[in-house]
Amino acid sequence: MKVAFLQNFWYEYLGVMSISAVVKKGGHKTRVFINQAEKNLLQAVLLYDPDVICFPTYSGSQGWVLKKALKFKKKTGKLIVLGGPHATFFPEIVKEKGVDIVCRGEGEYPVVELLDALKKWQRFDKIKNLWVKKGGRVIKNPLRRLIDPLDKLPLLDREVYYRYRSLAHNRVKNFNIGRGCPFRCAYCHNAGLAKIYKGKGRYLRYHSQERVLQEIEMVRKKYPLKVVYFIDDTFTANKKWLKRFLLLYKKKIDLPFVCNIRADLLDKELARGLSRAGCISVFMGVETGNEKMRIKLLNKQITNKQFKKTAQLLHQYKIYLAANNMIGLPGESLEEALETLRFNTEIKVDLPWCAIFQPYPGTELTNYCLKKGYVSKKDIDQIGLSFLKRSVLKNKNNRELVNLQKLFHLGVKFPWLVPVIKKLIKLPLTFIYDFIFLINQGLSYKRFFRFSMADFLPHAWYFGWFYLKSKKKN
Repeated sequence: MKVAFLQNFWYEYLGVMSISAVVKKGGHKTRVFINQAEKNLLQAVLLYDPDVICFPTYSGSQGWVLKKALKFKKKTGKLIVLGGPHATFFPEIVKEKGVDIVCRGEGEYPVVELLDALKKWQRFDKIKNLWVKKGGRVIKNPLRRLIDPLDKLPLLDREVYYRYRSLAHNRVKNFNIGRGCPFRCAYCHNAGLAKIYKGKGRYLRYHSQERVLQEIEMVRKKYPLKVVYFIDDTFTANKKWLKRFLLLYKKKIDLPFVCNIRADLLDKELARGLSRAGCISVFMGVETGNEKMRIKLLNKQITNKQFKKTAQLLHQYKIYLAANNMIGLPGESLEEALETLRFNTEIKVDLPWCAIFQPYPGTELTNYCLKKGYVSKKDIDQIGLSFLKRSVLKNKNNRELVNLQKLFHLGVKFPWLVPVIKKLIKLPLTFIYDFIFLINQGLSYKRFFRFSMADFLPHAWYFGWFYLKSKKKN
């Protein structure tokens, strides 16, 4: 049996790679089709002639997915399966025209069991994790237990993406050391997923250190690799596991790497260990410089004092600091947003990444926004592909907040410009703001991953294209 994965992002999803690896191990075939990379997506898929067409579905992308699902259902008559976070939180999407099945949660075994059943002409409406549309009704199967231990899964199938030359030759490649997160921040999908999977096993799980190193070594032997990016939500969550891993990584891999950390999980010993192992840059979620808002509204229990201490450690060990920030939180004033900007300056952030808050479905903060009237369900449906273009919340000073996001980086780097920025954001200079944003973010991103110009240009082209396209469509 053959399965096709269709997506509208120029990105290699580790979840798709994992499903593909399990499916291939089960004797089936897979192929990924990225919309932007195909001259004619429909013709390319028809030529492949899959038995099942799968769409990884993320909040913001569901409009494109549903449009394509209906089109491909009409043209091919094949089974259409939606998976990913949006389908997991809103499995009722299976009722939409063109959709046959929704896969909730981890998809490795449900997908291979579906293919096995189709191959043997057996029923597939009782497979756990699947919601199946049948005879005008929906069969809602329960979730199976979380995969544990993770090492029983085969190595990721990178080839499913690396048929695209630019992805294969990207010298920064993504890896993970496990699945899940021990924290329940109100804006993050982890709180919702942990709730859905309650009683179904450990939510936070790790591969063995040897398994992670094996995968990195395998990729390095077959493809260009200069920088390893560990995309786990909280790379530093298990210090005991990480301490051994860093020693082995330095000995066996010895490549620069980037990871995501939490300010309350970094001490001097770990900062030194990260630096010695080759950590060149980290992402750290500041979210807002207003401590009260961060703790009470976002349920991120980290104080400004802890952020300052961690930033000092990172600077001491010459680890480049990128801070994830959000502007346009529910009820946020312009002065509170500027407080975030000033806090980034205070802790000397190297790359002040700033997004416009989007009330993604399935999070506690979105439920709060609905309850308090900051957003309606109709507004949530209007969330697009990008979190860099606009806000759907009913906030005061929305236009100024959105404009400030474009000039955020400039204000952090040149704090003497803040009084000027406060005046500029009242003006409708969208094109100029976009240009400044793209230049600032691009150059900072280049330094963050230590790209050569040859490595940087493809990233810059795609990010610029995606950003401007999302602005145009929304």
